[in-house]
Amino acid sequence: MEPKFHKEKFPNSTMGRDLVWAQTPGNVFTFGTAHLESYTVDDRNPHSVERREQMRRSIRRLEVSGAANVFFAGDTNWNERLDGVAQMPEGFVDVWNQLHPGDPGYTYDAKQNDMLRGHLRQRFDRIYVKLRDYRPSHIELVGKTPLSGVTFMKTAMVRGRMESFTFPVLPSDHYGLFSRFVHI
Repeated sequence: MEPKFHKEKFPNSTMGRDLVWAQTPGNVFTFGTAHLESYTVDDRNPHSVERREQMRRSIRRLEVSGAANVFFAGDTNWNERLDGVAQMPEGFVDVWNQLHPGDPGYTYDAKQNDMLRGHLRQRFDRIYVKLRDYRPSHIELVGKTPLSGVTFMKTAMVRGRMESFTFPVLPSDHYGLFSRFVHI
């Protein structure tokens, strides 16, 4: 038997965002991912209301699958300053916080990622789980090394005049998360 795949649009998304998830045969696992609404500088809208609802809807949709082991991972664009602490139903844990308490785990880090400019440092990307048969054993940031020999140019206004900058290229502007789980 093949896994069942699902996709549900977020009704409050102005960016065309949705939740995608898969259920394994026997309902042992449900895996979901979403790219939640982004902060947009152009309209000065942090989209916190939309993001909180999209997170709530995603976790609830995955939880009602009834799977023994539920995983939600994605670019949540979550910012505690704007969105508050992510409210999770009982039993869900934030894998990074569980394994690295006190470590900010920035997945978007303009101070460390040479592909970016600015000062923004946030843990936008998250993994939340509710597990019966497994436990998180490891999580790390990946994709922190530039691709060899690949660069891009960007122009920006600096002190009233346009300047060109050459940047290295990393796999993404966000660092990825790699996690392991062990059977209990």
